[in-house]
Amino acid sequence: MKVFLLKLNKVAVRVAIPFCCDIVSRRRREVLKAKHRYEVGLEQLNSAASQVSAMQRALTKLQPQLVEASKQVDEIMVVIEKESAEVAKVEKVGILLNPFGQN
Repeated sequence: MKVFLLKLNKVAVRVAIPFCCDIVSRRRREVLKAKHRYEVGLEQLNSAASQVSAMQRALTKLQPQLVEASKQVDEIMVVIEKESAEVAKVEKVGILLNPFGQN
């Protein structure tokens, strides 16, 4: 318990303030803790923003290669579809020539 001497109208009065300092110091710790969490959160957000920015630059840089790869895949798919159709025809002819799979 802390005792303070207050002078009111030239009269000295002793005032005991038992919990005020504890409340202030506890509140100060809470505020500092909240401030620290806030600052850490801001640092993490800044870090994430810079990582996203770097990924966007990399993606923009790779865009021409992605377009080219997509074209190549489309061309390969056309070839596969043609070959699949030819194989299906050959299988159909094979089934017609040998309906029961006997040699």
